[in-house]
Amino acid sequence: MEPESVAIDPGIGFGKTLDHNVALLADLRSLVELGYPVLLGASRKGSLGLVLRSYGFDIPAADRDPATAATTALAISQGISIVRAHNVASTVQVARIADAIVATRINNISGSERSSWQV
Repeated sequence: MEPESVAIDPGIGFGKTLDHNVALLADLRSLVELGYPVLLGASRKGSLGLVLRSYGFDIPAADRDPATAATTALAISQGISIVRAHNVASTVQVARIADAIVATRINNISGSERSSWQV
């Protein structure tokens, strides 16, 4: 297998506790530093629902796009480059804004140095 064919998927929600999922989301940068593209597949996941429930909100999966947006923006700020999403149009907007903010922080938003993420 060619290295450029490999992407890392931390598997948010697959056989992990809430604490494991949150810890992974908080430290995606360590996976990015391995040098492969990192895919985030947290869209509407049950773990997002559990976090919201811990704050007193019982939000059905179909209504978790704001939680997905927050997760996506924070993940992009850590350098992830691929996002799986249910609501593609919304996620593209979130990703573009997050990317612009990251580019500003790193490159004074020259425009030419933005990351190349995919939705």
